[in-house]
Amino acid sequence: MACHRDAWLVRGFAGLRDLPRSGAPRKRSETRRQVLCAWAQNEACTAPQLRSRLSEEQGVL
Repeated sequence: MACHRDAWLVRGFAGLRDLPRSGAPRKRSETRRQVLCAWAQNEACTAPQLRSRLSEEQGVL
């Protein structure tokens, strides 16, 4: 908690945001992620079903 307090004291609200992290970049674009989230919220489906639909409708493998 002290690190959060120190970040707040130095940078205010901006200090509470997550900083970029190391690791591989996302495999899906933000647009495709939003499409997947919308499909998942509108109907019950499994991850393989979402992947298959994404492949069929968006041409993504």
